[in-house]
Amino acid sequence: AFSLHRENIGYCQGMQSIAALMLMYMTEEETFWVLVSLADDPTYAMDLLWQPLMPGIPLRFYQLERLVRMKMPKLAKHMEAEGANHPATYQATQWFVTGFLATSMGFECLMRVWDIYLSEGLKTLFRFGLGLLKYYEIQLLKSDFEEMIQIFQEGPATLDVEEYIDLCLNKIKITHAELTTLERQYNRNKNKLSVH
Repeated sequence: AFSLHRENIGYCQGMQSIAALMLMYMTEEETFWVLVSLADDPTYAMDLLWQPLMPGIPLRFYQLERLVRMKMPKLAKHMEAEGANHPATYQATQWFVTGFLATSMGFECLMRVWDIYLSEGLKTLFRFGLGLLKYYEIQLLKSDFEEMIQIFQEGPATLDVEEYIDLCLNKIKITHAELTTLERQYNRNKNKLSVH
């Protein structure tokens, strides 16, 4: 039904994870309207992530890379030296397209992430993404590329939920204004590249 309602989006593989989660707690009609809200409401901004070719991913990656550099410069430098600085390397596509549902994160933690995401919107995905990097920062700083990949794949499954949630909510500060500024920078850079 959603793919007929939003033909410009159609079907995106990540949507089924979100729909499955919602169907655990809601009717089919309520789930449909949640998907519509996630796509249409700028608070969540999923529409550009769910469209064919995911045109919103480059923007989200740009924002995430800049936030890592700003908030964890030592880790950003080490990850760059190891060739692990691109968000796709640390599975950030799944963070944004499915709200972490397609990661190894445990169900209890996912429910907490989604509760906060539905309340606070897009910045939550960045907070919890940066929170993963911060949670494993000491290990990541000692790791080479292959070890980092293993941490990115397996790490979410081994989180202490309370410690991780506390870290994300109390030590990772991201504002909508920061995200908007980074979006403007991205669009300016993109426009400069398309002119030349």
